[in-house]
This record gives sequence, C-alpha cells and structure tokens, in this order.
Amino acid sequence: MKKLKILIFIKVILLLLVMDSSVLAQGKSGNTNRDRSEQAGNDTTASADTLRERTERASPVAADTARSRGEAMRQNRAVDQRERGQEISRQAREGGRAFGQQISEEARQKRLNRAEELESAESEGRDKAEVARERIENAERNLENARSEGRVSDEVFTERMNKINRAKEKLNSLEEKLSRGREMRRTVSESIPEE
Repeated sequence: MKKLKILIFIKVILLLLVMDSSVLAQGKSGNTNRDRSEQAGNDTTASADTLRERTERASPVAADTARSRGEAMRQNRAVDQRERGQEISRQAREGGRAFGQQISEEARQKRLNRAEELESAESEGRDKAEVARERIENAERNLENARSEGRVSDEVFTERMNKINRAKEKLNSLEEKLSRGREMRRTVSESIPEE
C-alpha cells in the first residue's frame, strides 16, 4: 500500500514536470479571455504590449501569426507610401506649376509649424531652467545658513551639497540642450522663405 502511494506520488510529480505550466494556464486563461472579450463587446482598447504577451504565451504559432500580421502591416504601409508617391507624381504631371506651388506651400507650412513647436518648447525649457536655478540657489543658501548656525552636521552638509551639485549638473545639461534647440529653431526659421 505504501509503495502504491509512493508510485502515484512520483507519477504526479513526473506529470507536473513534463507538462509545461503555460499549457495549463493557456487552457484556463483562453476561455476566460474569450468570455471577457464577449462581455466587453470585443473592446479593442487593450494595450498592444499585453496583447503581444498573451499571444506569445498562448502558443508560438500565435506569436508567429502576430509577427506575420505585423510584417503584413509594414508591407501594406510601404505599398501605401509607394502609391502616395505615384499619386503625387501623377498630380505633378497633370497639375504642373500649380501643383509645385501647392507642394512648396505645404512644406513651408510644415516648417512654420515645426519652428513654432520648437519656440514654445524652448520658452517652456527656459522657464523651467530659471525656476530650477532659483530653487538650487535657495537650497544652497539655506544649507550654508543651516551649517553656519550649527543645525546641520558636516556629514549631512556634504550629502546635501552633493545633491545640489548633481542638480546643477542636470541644469547645465538642460541649458546646453536649450542652446542646441535655439540653434535648431534658428536654422529652421532661416530656411523658411518669406512670402
């Protein structure tokens, strides 16, 4: 009797080792996911990451199908771009000068929009940099005052000064990015022809 129990126990362990837990989970989660989608009215707002994870967990075949669908979408996008290019070429042949003016106006508007976006981003960045500079200066001043009054130990002072120095480095990095953005905006603005 004892040998029979041990044999059954070993068989169960072997079965568990042989069977992948994902296969068991697939059988259970497949029905619940289908039920949920039916209840939600086949809602397609699920994030792509969770959908991709579910298909990869479900089976390698489903993951391959998802990959092939992605490749098909990329090919369709390439075909669409190619067709759009052909359409533009056809319009250029038919429209001539008017078409060229239309395309140049669209490009000009695109550059204007980009210049405006860069300008607003630059002004926001400058405002943030000013606020950060003031906060850093206040923190440094307060820390110096606290140290001179003896409220802060040397260890705490050095730790906080290190934090302040790191914040200064980040601020300098931000200001460098702002100057590069300013140059980019200037370049974009200069490339826009006057009307």
